Amino acid sequence: MKVGDLAIVLPYEVKLRARWNNETRSEDYIGQCGTVTEIMEELCGQPLTPPQVYVEFGDGFVGSYSPDKLEKYNPLSIDEDYYITPRKGERRIMDIIGLGEAGCNIAECFRKYPQYNIYKIDVGVEGDKCFNVPKQKSAEDYESSAPNLSSFFTELSEEAIFIVGGAGHISGMTLAILEQIKDRKISVLYIRPNPKSLTGKKKLLERATFGILQQYARSALLEDVHVVSNENIAKIIGNLPVIGYYDKINDLIASTLHFINVFNRTKHVYGMVEERENVCRISTIGLLDTKTSEEKMFYDLDLIREKSYFYALNKSTLLNESNMVSTLESQIEEKKEKWLTKISYRLYSTDYENDFGYCVQRTSKVQGES
Repeated sequence: MKVGDLAIVLPYEVKLRARWNNETRSEDYIGQCGTVTEIMEELCGQPLTPPQVYVEFGDGFVGSYSPDKLEKYNPLSIDEDYYITPRKGERRIMDIIGLGEAGCNIAECFRKYPQYNIYKIDVGVEGDKCFNVPKQKSAEDYESSAPNLSSFFTELSEEAIFIVGGAGHISGMTLAILEQIKDRKISVLYIRPNPKSLTGKKKLLERATFGILQQYARSALLEDVHVVSNENIAKIIGNLPVIGYYDKINDLIASTLHFINVFNRTKHVYGMVEERENVCRISTIGLLDTKTSEEKMFYDLDLIREKSYFYALNKSTLLNESNMVSTLESQIEEKKEKWLTKISYRLYSTDYENDFGYCVQRTSKVQGES
């Protein structure tokens, strides 16, 4: 273990000591991940046995540990358990809320990852953190009969992703539900239906809801609105069977957004990161070819203003390819366009055999107005 490594504090026996003024101690961070900032091997010219390893955590606290209490950590290995593990009794960092059949099915795909609590709101849904709503005849009826969910969301974390498909009548509840959790940091994953598949009032309601969500984001009432299209994703996957069609689409949406969450909370080994413009909160996500930097996006945004690239590369690739940085920077330079204000890219070292990547595109322009 060396300075700069990520390390997890392993469970160890803690001696009972008086705690003054709610002081924070190293043992409070058992199970959490931090960065090694210093390794002290001697004190006053004498060997220090065992050496003391200093680890800085996300909140700025620096703890002191003997090496046997730490384990070197690759945040993208095996289960991608990248979040700082909550202390006993604390909530997880992010929750997933699914509304309607589409929203609940995608939310369920996040259950394989240990970092999320899953909430479902739909007709006939049952189980833990599930809210069963009465079936209604129209989107207007769902909107007018939106339930009070204050008790349902009692344990909702400070940060959550709200998932909803625009084609279902139950999406009429969206704005009423978001109003009840406006004190949290909420991002919306919106599955945009093909406008040609909608008619009459349903088309008008979808357009109004989609527009309002985007205006909420532009005004910073929402953290983000991520827009995806099933049609775009089906083309990316290719040759989808009728049985399991939406299962594969939903799984790709969930895994892509999960890994982007991973990368946004993981230290990269190389890159250039620019701060997002505050108004650029309308976005889409997609896959990135790590060799050519080709993007395959889940929605076709108008007037893209920002792009973020995430390259997950095998450690041997990073060690052995000497011209990688120059090749990558040349590809990035070619992508710059006159209306594109910012491009960010980050390289991450992983133990995965195959390289992979993701892209986020952002804009401040409200979509679907034409």
